[in-house]
Amino acid sequence: MYEAIKEQFDSKKVIAKKHYYQNMNKTMSELYSDLYPMCMSYYHELNPAFLMQIPNMDIMNTYKALTVRDGLASFGTYVLKNFQRFPTLRTHLIISPALAPLLPPDSTNSFSCFKVVQKNPIEIQKARKIILTGIASLDTTDSFATMKQKLDRLKMARPDCEVEIFFPHRRNPLNTAWKESSIAYEIIAYVREILPVNKISFLTLAQMLGQTTYQGYYCLDLMSNDLVVSDNYLNHFIAARGGTVSAFHKKEDENTGFELDLSFFHKLQIVPLPKCESLFPELVFYKKQSGTKEYMTDPKFHRIILKR
Repeated sequence: MYEAIKEQFDSKKVIAKKHYYQNMNKTMSELYSDLYPMCMSYYHELNPAFLMQIPNMDIMNTYKALTVRDGLASFGTYVLKNFQRFPTLRTHLIISPALAPLLPPDSTNSFSCFKVVQKNPIEIQKARKIILTGIASLDTTDSFATMKQKLDRLKMARPDCEVEIFFPHRRNPLNTAWKESSIAYEIIAYVREILPVNKISFLTLAQMLGQTTYQGYYCLDLMSNDLVVSDNYLNHFIAARGGTVSAFHKKEDENTGFELDLSFFHKLQIVPLPKCESLFPELVFYKKQSGTKEYMTDPKFHRIILKR
């Protein structure tokens, strides 16, 4: 595992993104448009990429290692469509631990996991500003009951702490029909209930990406359910500018065999797959019983892959 990763790192052979992204079908193009800017491209020597944007496995075999950014829905779809070719895969795939239950048991040697670790994180009660990020759609967020548990951390904020919200409204990217979601309004109302005296403002995309520093910020990632994206560009953008991100780890993993600095403030650690119950047999049974080939947008498929 680590030999292939080190060989990839030393080779500096990085996927030329645009060459592959031009091959996306209409459904995939719309999906990643709906996830902007969370799915924006970024680069390091271990090839962060979405598998669903790479047209075939033969192209992947050109590279020794690739870091998978897909969420559960697109990664599960990729597994169902390609698992028979996994034994011939020459590329080592580095995935989020959340995706590990979807792997075929006989292909685990081709995979390891990544963890993003922050070097000097702060606690939320020490933040001078808190920023809430996410996309206001039913697909990208948890239920409001679960969301409230995350938002309850705001109760520890200082009275003079400012809150900034970047929570653009989008359609539900994994559904064929657009449906208005009220979750953004519920979140904002709950934030105001928790923090009745704190200053609250809303950011445009230009303001969000125009910040040169996020030092002293604590970012509460409200998209971290891993259904649509497991490696969020916006989190890296904030962390690289000194902000603390709730979805990233505070402590280094002792089992790492390789690590890579992503900025002065955060790094990527490569660790073994976690021990977990495999959902792959359920995926195969679903594939045999299902009449659809559009697994990614099927609610029944979502219920299976979210059993973690």
